[in-house]
Amino acid sequence: MFAHGPCAAWSRRISSVHSIEERLASARKQERWATVYRESPEIFRAFENAEDPDGVAALRLAEIAGVRGKRVLEVGCGTGWLTRAVAPLATTHVAVEPELRMLERAEFLGAAEVLRARGESLPLKASSFDRAVMSFVLLDLRPSVRSAVLAECERVLCASDDHAGTWVIENAGSGAFQELRGIEDLEGHGEVRPLVEDCGFEVVETVETELRFNDAAQAELVLGTILGERVRAVLKRQPRASIPLHIALLFRPRRD
Repeated sequence: MFAHGPCAAWSRRISSVHSIEERLASARKQERWATVYRESPEIFRAFENAEDPDGVAALRLAEIAGVRGKRVLEVGCGTGWLTRAVAPLATTHVAVEPELRMLERAEFLGAAEVLRARGESLPLKASSFDRAVMSFVLLDLRPSVRSAVLAECERVLCASDDHAGTWVIENAGSGAFQELRGIEDLEGHGEVRPLVEDCGFEVVETVETELRFNDAAQAELVLGTILGERVRAVLKRQPRASIPLHIALLFRPRRD
């Protein structure tokens, strides 16, 4: 686990006093994922580079989703973290991203067709893909936008493929990174619960990997900027460059 001594005791005390809903609400107030994504792509890129640096989760998703030889749509590709694992295996890979500053820093290795567009309004034909994939997208969207994105995925997925569906990568409820954020949920789904309970996703697998920064100073800068001053203070007291990370792989089959 990440925290030890006083910090671990603090984390356990917060978890026992506050429900996961309260802790998630508190984290959402402090954290700046969407703002950093839009306004500080260099910080977000540093986070992406540190996140699962060996590509364990992305490669595992590509394997269990069966993307090899398939037509794959990726929504919210960012700088290409998932794209680089999936695109070389697919016969067609279209990556959609609305933020120009992200695309300017993207590395796709020439394997994907990239469109600047929004997931809730895809400029793509119906029934033109076999799989839809996303990494760390849906939970940053308002529920109404989330529903619209999933509806668009349904529209473009091929009805004749029995295994057609949407695969997503999000943080699991366990792991030291979630403990650091104050939202560890060992008995439940944690922050992915809305995807399971409201959107019809199933957690298929949890992959254990890590956040690996260049050094402790970079970890403090990047995570402090994204997660807020409380996390920055923890990392000042307990500097480290690597933090265990659990990633959930979720699937929602295409609905008729």
